[in-house]
Amino acid sequence: RMGRQRFSALYTKQLQKKLKSWSDGVIIANETLPGVVQLRLYAEDGSTALAEARKPADVQLHTCEDVLTCFDGYLVQLNGLMDGAGAPEAAAVPAPQRHSGQTTVQ
Repeated sequence: RMGRQRFSALYTKQLQKKLKSWSDGVIIANETLPGVVQLRLYAEDGSTALAEARKPADVQLHTCEDVLTCFDGYLVQLNGLMDGAGAPEAAAVPAPQRHSGQTTVQ
């Protein structure tokens, strides 16, 4: 069993724009049933879940370099697995440039 894992992430609702503004977020992955992982996307403050998805348990999220499209209405980029204190461990992908609280990727 994978247990519960937290990932730092960037997310956007701008699915069609070429130049997107990204916001900081957190993904919590939890194996709810044997072979099924529930993913929940939260804003950085963690107050409410923005979106939810399910994936097969054999998906290697900590090595995923692609933009996740499994959340309805959101594009999500994983930054890395978070340690117990909430800080990201070594980033799986290069971090996009930040501009005034939001992140822009070209």
